[in-house]
Amino acid sequence: MFIRPNTYGKTMNHLDYEQVINAAARDMNEGFCINETCGANSLGVEPDAKEHRCHVCQEFTLYGVQQVLIMMENG
Repeated sequence: MFIRPNTYGKTMNHLDYEQVINAAARDMNEGFCINETCGANSLGVEPDAKEHRCHVCQEFTLYGVQQVLIMMENG
């Protein structure tokens, strides 16, 4: 499991790097909630989306796959 703080000061220990890479390779506009208590996946999220509302936890913590990868890389 990937545990590293991202550039926004939050951790993404619930997201696996390989899972995010695979989502990017599928090219299906997937997004991930970076809220540690949620971690939901969503379809129809632009790759560069930032701080969109998660449909599960209702927080503005949904990011496009490209942004999640950038945060993981820059962690």
